Amino acid sequence: MGKLKRRRTKKIEEIDNEIKNAVNEYKNEPNRYVMISKKIGKGFTSKQIRQRWLSHLDPSICHEELNDDEKNYIIEWVKDYKNNNSSDKICWTKLISEMNSKFGKLRSENKPPFASGLFTCGRLEKYWSKRSSRNQMQADLASQIKPQPTEKCNRLEMNRHNINLGTWVWLIRVLYK
Repeated sequence: MGKLKRRRTKKIEEIDNEIKNAVNEYKNEPNRYVMISKKIGKGFTSKQIRQRWLSHLDPSICHEELNDDEKNYIIEWVKDYKNNNSSDKICWTKLISEMNSKFGKLRSENKPPFASGLFTCGRLEKYWSKRSSRNQMQADLASQIKPQPTEKCNRLEMNRHNINLGTWVWLIRVLYK
């Protein structure tokens, strides 16, 4: 299994090097990703090559974890954006350009087309999705809980409130860590 994984990683590195060299070669051409796709072959479309470049290979992209200032900025920016826009969709490209000008770090919003397992989506969107789903889960749990769990609660009281014993045990572990 390890040998197969190394072979696949080596293949991705070879393709990445070919893309980097070709981007430098065709950097001023109007349809450079189409030309690179034809030059490299290997069954990758120009869109896949473009996304791979913009998400991972471009040296100006910052791949570091988000720091606390950036996380707080994302939270505030999304709140402001949702207040000013009627749509539920968030324009991540606007956030990325504003964060680039504020923090001097260019972040990627794209998910990789053919590098399975490296990243699932851009760091900004991933951070916001995790945060909002965690907050939603906590709100759902809080709305389910009628009484506060005490030592005197027994199985009958728990069933009366439509919460099973496993949920109570999990909730108590989470709340009283």
